[in-house]
Amino acid sequence: MKPTLTIITALLPVPVLSMRVFLIFALWPVLAAADWKAGAEQELRTPHLPKPARVFLPENWTPTQAWPAIFFYPWTRGQADVAMMRAHTGGRDFIIVGMPPRDDAVFNYTPEAVAIEQTALREMRDRLAAEVRLDAGRVFVAGFSKGGWLSALLLAHEPGLAGGCVMGGGWVHHQHAVPQKFRSPVYVYVGTGRLDGNFPPSLRASQEFARLGARVTFDAWPDTGHALPEGGIATGLRQWLALIARGTAVRDEASRWAEEEWKRIAGLNDPVVQWYELRRLGTRPFVRTLGTEWAGRVEVKQAELLRRPVVAAEAALDRQLAAILDREIQDVSVKTLEVVGPRYEELARRAPDSPTGRLAQHHAELIKSLWATVLGGKPRAAPIVK
Repeated sequence: MKPTLTIITALLPVPVLSMRVFLIFALWPVLAAADWKAGAEQELRTPHLPKPARVFLPENWTPTQAWPAIFFYPWTRGQADVAMMRAHTGGRDFIIVGMPPRDDAVFNYTPEAVAIEQTALREMRDRLAAEVRLDAGRVFVAGFSKGGWLSALLLAHEPGLAGGCVMGGGWVHHQHAVPQKFRSPVYVYVGTGRLDGNFPPSLRASQEFARLGARVTFDAWPDTGHALPEGGIATGLRQWLALIARGTAVRDEASRWAEEEWKRIAGLNDPVVQWYELRRLGTRPFVRTLGTEWAGRVEVKQAELLRRPVVAAEAALDRQLAAILDREIQDVSVKTLEVVGPRYEELARRAPDSPTGRLAQHHAELIKSLWATVLGGKPRAAPIVK
């Protein structure tokens, strides 16, 4: 076909040939977009990617409007993945881009590592904006574990992002540049297992992004280590994404969910567990979007439970644990470890059978493991993170 096309175009008058070339270039994005299908995924490569990315178009995608996008970065030894975010979006509302890893190692933070990921993100963003109507003003980054650490760095240093999901990762100390305050609304979800060794830096990430002006949701998954909650679904993340995509249109769904959760918590027999569950309920995205009425409802019930001595005692222990944890996450140094380690151990000894005492013992064990990452009394200049 190529020789035939060459002969035909060579015989065309110059004005006609010019118009033909113009039409080819003008129609190219439309023709390329026609190869894409809603609800399907395909591979796509750009110059600064080590391997092809996987791109999923939502089931309700059409080329007549612009679409928000999630760029997902995988865990150590993971591959370009769209499945995790598809499970949380229900396959709708978001273009999902599974970005490939550069290697199978843990993430070794350097300025160059962040810079090349910024370049790759921009290239893919611009190409998808041209081909499938990706909305460049509504780009989110997300990742788990290794990808969570990278997502936090991109959020801190890549201008123009609408937000992101930092899961199983956290805030890197001693970054190559001072993150600047956000100039427009940025929405950040930080999710982590409560028993994850990365819980402290995840908590720090939630605080740092709040200081930068982001609207932060911090979601600690109970009884969970370095993994998603049982079943592979984080309810808080699913709610957060629904609100990002559809806003107040989810209010009825949020109200129904909150009522069902309220009934479940009311049926719990242990008042201490009930108090913890109510506190968590108040932080859920669906409950927060319902406003002051639900916030007041939760607070009144918590106050009622706090009048019970067993709950008041647990709440006091919880405040002590929070104070130690807040001291720990300010830095990673020998001095800090020397201070907080014994304090965790002392709290665990005083309340060995309480939920807080068990968490304190867990943190004491984490502190012991952190000693192996400290060299010569100073934190690593370029921390290696999972």
